[in-house]
Amino acid sequence: MSPAAVLLPLVPALPLLWAALALLPRARALVAGTAAIPALPALLAAALLPEGAGATTDWLLLGTEWRLEGPGRPLLAVSGLLWAAAGLFGRGYLAGKARRWRFDGFFQLTMAGSLGLIVAVDAVGFYTLFAVMSLASYGLVVHHGDAEARRAGRVYIILAVAGEVGLLVGLVGLAGGFPGTWPALALGLAIKAGVLPLHVWLALAHPVAPVPASAVLSGAMVKAGLLGWLRFPPPETPEFWGLMMAGLGAVGALYAGLVGLTQTRPKVVLAYSTVSQMGVMTAALGLAWARPEAAALAAAVVAYAVHHALTKGTLFLGVGWLEAGGGAAARLTVWLGALVMAGLPATGGAAAKALLKEPLGALPAAYGPAGWWLTASAVVTAVLMARVLVVLPGGGNGTARSMGLATLGLAIAMLAVPWAWPPLAAGAAYSVTKGLAGTLAPLGVAGVAAAALIRWRGARPWGPAVPVGDLLALLPLPGWPWALPTLPRRRLRGRIRQQLGEASGRLRRGEAALAGWGATGLVLLGLAAVLGMVLGR
Repeated sequence: MSPAAVLLPLVPALPLLWAALALLPRARALVAGTAAIPALPALLAAALLPEGAGATTDWLLLGTEWRLEGPGRPLLAVSGLLWAAAGLFGRGYLAGKARRWRFDGFFQLTMAGSLGLIVAVDAVGFYTLFAVMSLASYGLVVHHGDAEARRAGRVYIILAVAGEVGLLVGLVGLAGGFPGTWPALALGLAIKAGVLPLHVWLALAHPVAPVPASAVLSGAMVKAGLLGWLRFPPPETPEFWGLMMAGLGAVGALYAGLVGLTQTRPKVVLAYSTVSQMGVMTAALGLAWARPEAAALAAAVVAYAVHHALTKGTLFLGVGWLEAGGGAAARLTVWLGALVMAGLPATGGAAAKALLKEPLGALPAAYGPAGWWLTASAVVTAVLMARVLVVLPGGGNGTARSMGLATLGLAIAMLAVPWAWPPLAAGAAYSVTKGLAGTLAPLGVAGVAAAALIRWRGARPWGPAVPVGDLLALLPLPGWPWALPTLPRRRLRGRIRQQLGEASGRLRRGEAALAGWGATGLVLLGLAAVLGMVLGR
């Protein structure tokens, strides 16, 4: 048996085993203390297996094909590292907390889907693991069980199920020779990637989830949508769909950044930063589809995703570490992450932006605004990072060593990978040589703008207050949890209004019933995952 035949199936199998162990009371302490271990097969596969290494598991899902190729290797490596760091961080962050074992079970199930879909290259395997990731992560979102978490969970699960339907329709249609179903697939992936206007779940879910979950939701899970687009590009009229994606991504990058400036909690600001950064990647990939001369943007997007995963993971863990009492070390780590995300020369932020500039410069004159848009998005990102630093909380009392080790380890990777990995190393070198002036200019503009905003507003919102979830505030449907009485409401009359209200009530009652399942709910979810994995046996 080849190493690939052992390692690649283990990528999802080991986290599934840990999720099953979380159901056993005597094994829960072991699962809590070793939550990082199931990410090891992903790290070993990314480090040891050659390009194109693969294997087929004939008895699994009518034959599941595993392969490590193209963008899969860097995304598997960075995702595995992020999941390992989050697992180690959670060891101290959740110590002694209620419902710890349920968090561990959902965390491991989500890890199985998030890492497994990267190496499952056939449509059935990709979809199954994508679904495991999407549905299991609901348990992470609603973990705290308060009203805000339940509201975020309702929004998340509605959009997650809609995304699963779109993905399934698209994959089945493409497999059956119907390329016209690709838009459904693209829509399903856009929900997971947080593309405007489908980003609302992300802004709600990230702040309410426990810190280890926020780190992987923002750093790893949203990249599943990006990987799906890379793996299943539009089979027809790529220019049309590429330009549409580029437009949505470009607007979303600026819009989410501006909304983030009005937020007062660091995790919410970071969530909107993720929406903004995913908008940058979406726009770049759309242009790569639309224009052959910009095809290099696809590779630049993968490098950008690697940088973003490491940096955003460091920021989320750093904020959590600071809240738990990390002190000066935690605060310095958050500052460092913010500077990297803002595009400090010689770091991943500057390298990722430099890799986008050259392909954008090869576009026809009609695409000239793309360069200005990239500069504007860089300025918005830098100001947004200043906002994060302004709203940082004070330190708590005491902290677990595992939290500091996880955060510092990820921060070291954030600084080292841009120089150790050739695709980013080229951009990092450019940012301190030929591109130094272009790298420093957006930072200078952002610094002046941030200084003015801090002097004018301090820690108050830097603009008109926008509710978390932004666009959901425009949907004042009766009885829905996001109806805001402070905003103008359009009266909805007749049968449609009545039916929508009844449907909302049924959803709330259903969620209340599911919340009371406890161990039974986790058992059923685990059984569903296992049954799906052995369906074709």
